[in-house]
Amino acid sequence: MSETNWHNIQRKLEGRCYMCGGELPKHNGVCPVYGEEMIKKYKAAISTSKNGTREGLIMLLGVLYLEGKSPRETIRVIEEATSFEKNIISSLILSDAYREDNNEVKSQKIIKNAAQQVKRALFNFKCCACGKTFGKWTDNCSTCNTFDSLEYFPEVNI
Repeated sequence: MSETNWHNIQRKLEGRCYMCGGELPKHNGVCPVYGEEMIKKYKAAISTSKNGTREGLIMLLGVLYLEGKSPRETIRVIEEATSFEKNIISSLILSDAYREDNNEVKSQKIIKNAAQQVKRALFNFKCCACGKTFGKWTDNCSTCNTFDSLEYFPEVNI
């Protein structure tokens, strides 16, 4: 059975953060103390992870920066460490960060790129015989010449 933390309850009733004691309306997102703690944990995890896991952690770090009202840090992290041109979620996070940083032109450009990613991903066909992928359907595979072997194969990099 867990013990009730009356100190945290009192802070909440007073409109204060249970982590740092700061006024909740001034937090405007993530608690600075909790946010800094989480940023350190994410950075440590990123430094020891590889490939897909690493990119996922970087995206989460970018979101944490964005929630902490640091869009420029989000932009830096996402642009330096992810394949945002090929990853829909990274693109959306980056677009949001540019919008928060009052750069609507860059935000819209990245949104257009994300829309193109979705379009390319949805119009994929794969040959059942040789595995070659195509951006449009035809009645035969141009690589192995097998007829009626192309199947719909959406490929989304989230």
